[in-house]
Amino acid sequence: AAYCRKKDIPMVCAAAWLNNLRVLEGLVEQVNNEQMVAGYGPLHFAAALGNLDIVEFLLENGVDKNLRDKDGNTALMWVIASDKKTEIMEALVDHGASLNAQNFAGETALSIAVKFGLTEKVRYLLNSGASPNTANLEGSSPLHIASGRGDEEMMMLLIRYGAHVNATDDEGDSALHYAVREGHLNAVRLLCKCGANVAHKNDDG
Repeated sequence: AAYCRKKDIPMVCAAAWLNNLRVLEGLVEQVNNEQMVAGYGPLHFAAALGNLDIVEFLLENGVDKNLRDKDGNTALMWVIASDKKTEIMEALVDHGASLNAQNFAGETALSIAVKFGLTEKVRYLLNSGASPNTANLEGSSPLHIASGRGDEEMMMLLIRYGAHVNATDDEGDSALHYAVREGHLNAVRLLCKCGANVAHKNDDG
């Protein structure tokens, strides 16, 4: 593998970071190697910086589209978290990036998008086949997260795509508990209208 001399940074990563497609084209045989810098790969850099041409070149030349960084995040998660171009998200999904991959906190691209209130990205991910029911390590589903934020539009979107209204987290809390705890009365009404079990008790009773 080729490296930058001063810092021992793989040239593939450096070229992705610097948005230098010409250099990458000269390193095409190394693109599919899992070359990392501080736990991050070239696709992570290109996706986070919004470099669509670099992302597409890497994907078309064998880079691991689901490579995880040091925290377990994929490039798709980076795109969501950095709120970069939707075209990059679409390119990753079109090339088969996993919609339901989880990082080391149990988050998916969808749950990250819900957390940041990115409704259109959530809509796109759901329409592309992302599961609305994958919970994080604490057992919180995307609907739990949206309910805790009082985001009624997001909640309704998730429910339309099959989110389980009465799913519980590791402490027995449902989405209704989250909405009540945060004082989101309209969210409470929405959940009740959609079949939330008002008699359910969490682990604390």
